[in-house]
Amino acid sequence: MALAEGLQRRGDRVGVASCVETTPAYHIKNRGPDWFDSHGVPYFYVPFPDAQRPDRRPLDGGRGLRAFYEAVSTFKPDVIHLHSFSLFPYAWGIRLVTGIPIVSTIHLNPDPKRTGVRLMAAVNSVVSLLPDGMVALCREQEALYRESLRAPDARIFRIPHGIDAAHFRPPQPSERHAARTAFGLGPSTPTVALVGRLDHVKGHDVLIRALGRLHREGRSIHALFAGTGAGEADIRRLIEAEGLSDTVHMLGFADSRTVLWAADVSVLPSRREAFPLVTLEAMLCGVVPIRTPASGAYDQILDGDTGFIIPFDDDAALADRLRDLFDDPARRAEMAAASLQRARSQFAVETMIDRTRSMYAAVTGRAEAVPSAAETIPSNLGPLPSPELVSGR
Repeated sequence: MALAEGLQRRGDRVGVASCVETTPAYHIKNRGPDWFDSHGVPYFYVPFPDAQRPDRRPLDGGRGLRAFYEAVSTFKPDVIHLHSFSLFPYAWGIRLVTGIPIVSTIHLNPDPKRTGVRLMAAVNSVVSLLPDGMVALCREQEALYRESLRAPDARIFRIPHGIDAAHFRPPQPSERHAARTAFGLGPSTPTVALVGRLDHVKGHDVLIRALGRLHREGRSIHALFAGTGAGEADIRRLIEAEGLSDTVHMLGFADSRTVLWAADVSVLPSRREAFPLVTLEAMLCGVVPIRTPASGAYDQILDGDTGFIIPFDDDAALADRLRDLFDDPARRAEMAAASLQRARSQFAVETMIDRTRSMYAAVTGRAEAVPSAAETIPSNLGPLPSPELVSGR
């Protein structure tokens, strides 16, 4: 959605092909075709196989390839931009017939143990079947492309996700007061936020145990858990066992900006990530981020300067960081300002759009060479399958 808006602002045409025919119940808010239609983006329904789609059928692969070809033939793009590893086979067929270059963004890191990844690596050691351009969201993903998929450096472009810095911004005092009031928090209540689906991989249990440690010290720190998921029952049981029922607020699906505006610290103790957006959203809202060294951490955070990176499954370390931040408001404010500046300079949506357009130009041969993957981001940087069909100006 951000790419569609940004490319259109620069005079490009954008079309979207997706397996979502209408906005079904399992999609939240604006993820369906209506949003694209309302923004003048041609939308093509393609029945790509999708485990989330309740009406999927055995022959959807063949139907998907045919519908995808018809969409490409109708829209006539200069570049096809994929957003799912599973769509590579469709794109290869289209590229073979049309010659249109393809680029890809993989929003979850490729698992080297997956059969498809191993097969692709074996094939690529003989003949390259990779996209013409591969977006690496962070340094870990870039390394996986080289090592697991045998991707050459010339095809890798490190382009982190960009966030709308006009929407995610520090709140005005009245906005912060309204956000805190909405969640029943006082103006000076120490508050942390964990925004993410309720799943073991997100590490809610680590934060709960850290808060339990602090609770036993006599500290009352409130937590806002925003999200839904299959792990809710286990999370609620652990909250009760740690005696935190009065201070941990289960919000369900909630607006992330409002949650962050109410918080002092954002915590993401994930066991696995690709490039979590909520950390960047928190930084842009002037909230100090704490996260684990899962993928993307050292691209996002300068440890000790713009936030903290803690070890996996280490609730003691997380408790120490929270204690330090709440005991030293001046340092917390200094880190929040530093994280805001970093996010604005490196992770704004306009920067992502510019880098993406440079990649398109490189794969179509319509511009001079663009920076290499290593040069795209400064060296100090410590799911719906919906391929975008992008045409030229």
